[in-house]
Amino acid sequence: MAVFLYLLFFLSVKRIVHSIGFEVGLLIFTIPALAWVLSVSLWHAFVLDIGMVIFYLFYAYGYNLIYDRIYPVDA
Repeated sequence: MAVFLYLLFFLSVKRIVHSIGFEVGLLIFTIPALAWVLSVSLWHAFVLDIGMVIFYLFYAYGYNLIYDRIYPVDA
């Protein structure tokens, strides 16, 4: 049981670190692109990008929740 909990915790931490790294990498590339395309400062592009990340976080959660209700996985 302890091994299972250890592996579960280790895999969760690994996934969290991977997700944070992906989001930070995405922000590094999208902030300058947004600032250039929209002709705004880097700060305004950062705020816009964070807003989009938060919006899509809730959007993806809702989409997956509804999708799982409509098309349940047969266990």
